[in-house]
Amino acid sequence: MPQRLQIVPTIHKEKIRTVSLGTNARLFKASEIGKAVKLIGPGQYDLCAADDKIEGIVTSSEYETYGATRGGLTIGGIVCSGYVEVVSAEVLAVGDYVVAAAQPALGTPVQSIGAGDIPCTPVKKAGASPTAPFLMRIVDLSLANPGAAGTVCIAEFV
Repeated sequence: MPQRLQIVPTIHKEKIRTVSLGTNARLFKASEIGKAVKLIGPGQYDLCAADDKIEGIVTSSEYETYGATRGGLTIGGIVCSGYVEVVSAEVLAVGDYVVAAAQPALGTPVQSIGAGDIPCTPVKKAGASPTAPFLMRIVDLSLANPGAAGTVCIAEFV
């Protein structure tokens, strides 16, 4: 049986956008890396709630190391394109469109699994007729337990 080529994440090869993260009452720290975010204001992103479309994945927070804030908000980085590792909150299949599952609370890191222990945001199937913009779909499954809940999948921003 021929070996299958597995798609790998490109999150660290994509253009990183420098943005404001959180709200005045919710500063983002390193524990937020890997979490799904959505736009809430001009250049300002906050954590997705369950069922929100994923507009970006947090790649960095400059608060703990540098105390970097702008207008009381954390300065950090997000990616909004490419392939990312996600963890399935339910059974998923290749081609399924996904949205954010419940994210860990602010200050609680997401599960780190997969290639190089990359933090993986939890996702679940989108509703019956997902619409653009901000679609994300599953393009590859874990070689062990393909698509099972709690396993790493590769998702693509489309």
